[in-house]
Amino acid sequence: MPRVVSALLVCFALSLVLDAAPCVKIIDLSWSNPTLSFLEEHLADMEKESPLDGLTISFIGKKEPVDGKMRGPAHFNAWNRRPWKYELLQDEIQRYKSLKFTKFTDNFFYLTTIDVDFDWTSDDDWKTVANNFGIAAKVAKEMGLKGFLLDLEEYVKPFLSYGDDVHPKDISFDQLR
Repeated sequence: MPRVVSALLVCFALSLVLDAAPCVKIIDLSWSNPTLSFLEEHLADMEKESPLDGLTISFIGKKEPVDGKMRGPAHFNAWNRRPWKYELLQDEIQRYKSLKFTKFTDNFFYLTTIDVDFDWTSDDDWKTVANNFGIAAKVAKEMGLKGFLLDLEEYVKPFLSYGDDVHPKDISFDQLR
């Protein structure tokens, strides 16, 4: 009798798992990633009209002067020599948390490689990049995001290719690998 009961319990457990439909999500990964300001104005309409389950969102942060321009710490790019400060993203965290998502439940922090200013051989540059991605991960977690999307397309100048215009002339390809 115990074997029959055990077999029935196993069959019941398997039926629960096998009947479950796979969870398929549609996430927007287009070039038109909304900012928080855009979402604050248009979220209800977007969720009503869209087939999506989630978005990649551009977070910028509190702006400060950088090379004569006002730029937020994130401003799309964690991969550069400019270290992010967590404090400059705190307002964005609160603004995001105040949004009332009903449909877009699987959202991602959008990061790209626009304006890469990076030396592959510099330990200091790597520390800054690690700092920036660490802050991006912390912010994504605090906001309840699923993670971040790193768009590696080389929009302005190549940084993943080996060549004189990208890397120091005294560093060989084998050294960079």
